[in-house]
Amino acid sequence: MRLRRRLLGGAPALDRTFARLALLVGVAIVALSLGAWFGDVFEDAELATVDTRFHLRGETSPPAELLVVAIDDVTLQELDLQWPFPRSVHAELIERIDRDDPAAIVYDIQFTEPTDPLEDNALIEAVAAADSVVLATTEVAEDGSTDVFGGLPLDELGARAGSALFAPDAGGVIRRVPYEVDGLPTLAVVSADVATGESVSSSGSEREWIAFHGGPGSIPTISFSRAIAQADRFYENRIVVIGASAPTLKDIHTTSTTSGEFMSGPELEAHAISTALRRFPLRSSPVPVDLALLIVLGLVPALLARRVSIGSLLAIVAGLTVAYLVAVQLAFNADVVLPVLYPLVALALATLGTVVVAAAMFSIARERARDLFARFVPREVVDEVLARTDDDLRLGGVALDGTAMFVDLRSFTLFVETNDAEDVLAVLNRYLETVSAAVHAHGGTVVSYQGDGVMAVFGAPLPQPDHAERAVACAQRLVEADLPAFNVWVGSRGLTERFSIGVGLSSGRLRSGNVGSADRVEYAAIGDATNTAARLQARTREAGVPALIAASVLERLPHGVSGLVDAGEHAVAGKKEPIRAYTFGASEASARGVVPSTLAE
Repeated sequence: MRLRRRLLGGAPALDRTFARLALLVGVAIVALSLGAWFGDVFEDAELATVDTRFHLRGETSPPAELLVVAIDDVTLQELDLQWPFPRSVHAELIERIDRDDPAAIVYDIQFTEPTDPLEDNALIEAVAAADSVVLATTEVAEDGSTDVFGGLPLDELGARAGSALFAPDAGGVIRRVPYEVDGLPTLAVVSADVATGESVSSSGSEREWIAFHGGPGSIPTISFSRAIAQADRFYENRIVVIGASAPTLKDIHTTSTTSGEFMSGPELEAHAISTALRRFPLRSSPVPVDLALLIVLGLVPALLARRVSIGSLLAIVAGLTVAYLVAVQLAFNADVVLPVLYPLVALALATLGTVVVAAAMFSIARERARDLFARFVPREVVDEVLARTDDDLRLGGVALDGTAMFVDLRSFTLFVETNDAEDVLAVLNRYLETVSAAVHAHGGTVVSYQGDGVMAVFGAPLPQPDHAERAVACAQRLVEADLPAFNVWVGSRGLTERFSIGVGLSSGRLRSGNVGSADRVEYAAIGDATNTAARLQARTREAGVPALIAASVLERLPHGVSGLVDAGEHAVAGKKEPIRAYTFGASEASARGVVPSTLAE
């Protein structure tokens, strides 16, 4: 299906209409997609594509200084302590790690409620002795203070607190970390500050993408129960994240990289800390870029529709979709999160809309073509003719054996000069309808009207083995039945004129198909047979007969035709030898009933 300037009948108008409608559909789809974008209609699905991008990117190497100390199933079994552990146990670990001069000790466990005073004091003293401890909390007072150690000022201990709260997306999936919660920087931000000695600033976004290095286990981890026994200098310059990872302790989460598993709280914090250390490298593309992508992809189908076929358009859109998905992944690998669904949905809907418009316009064009071909051929074969057309609803050139017929209304010129326009047009239309009806009734094709002349062919555009017989029968009907009936009709209008006709028939090789320009296309049949038929029709007046039928027609009548008589030889322009022709009427040959085709030999 192709909608170009070569469409039949009023093609430029159809082409312009199609272009405007396709562009209008594209603009409407873009507007709809922009509304969906601003309304976050596909937010959940769009976020899910980020998970896929992490999966495609694969694992990356985490900073060497990151280490998770996990309170895992091994720890619970080896220590054989009831959870929560006595705070002196945590104090002992902090003291051990602090001996190696770590970059930061990050405790992803809340110490807000008081327990045994001795235990509490042991932990507080250990924290005060170390100068790089970051403690987790989930509650912040209006003045920015926390309930860690019962609200004890942490700055006096040389420690800091950070919010351990994340902001899960729909379904509880954690993909992003807030820079701060209720004015308190998150644990990841504070930990990066402490580890580097420099303040980690926000990119301006309320939530930052966590640049995960991989799924569960992608951050080096040791069991809490074995952490104290590590060799000297093991924790030197390291950021040690301590927290619960055993499933029974319920600090497990679904993230972009868990793929059906769960990631422990301390490892999730470690990924967030790594992201903060790198100054939140994974960024969403700027809003103007997102809008530009959506608008451009939404308008591509409309801009291409006039230049390519629908099949090519679909192929281009498919290729563009693949190319865009590849570009999205490459951008993600370079730490840029481009939108996926909104631009591609705009592209898909715009393509669908363009195809629908194209189909509607093609249907209109086909109906126009149907009406056009109905002028040439009987309506019952119009669909068969259309089936032979190309994508532009044109009949391609073909060579066929056929019979050409020319019909002329004699004395019509004088009639035009002596009668008013209304009668002239009425008579002409009645005559053309009469001839066309006869041609169609015999399966012929009306090629053109030339004033009061009609050109028709039999055997084209659809092959007809009996085209010569059809043509002779049509001519005989016109001469013997239709012309008298036509004159009776003329008389019924109060006109005194009585008309006669001239008919020329010739058979031979015809080359037929659509011809014309982008503005006007018509069906044509050309060849020696058409030239000869036209010349014979012109000779009928001089010969004094209603019809001249070339011998080439009789050669194609294996059983002959009754009622034909030899009309002699006739010199015609363009022929070296005269043409033998036959006509309707009584003769010695017709008296015997049949004129055999051998008369032409």
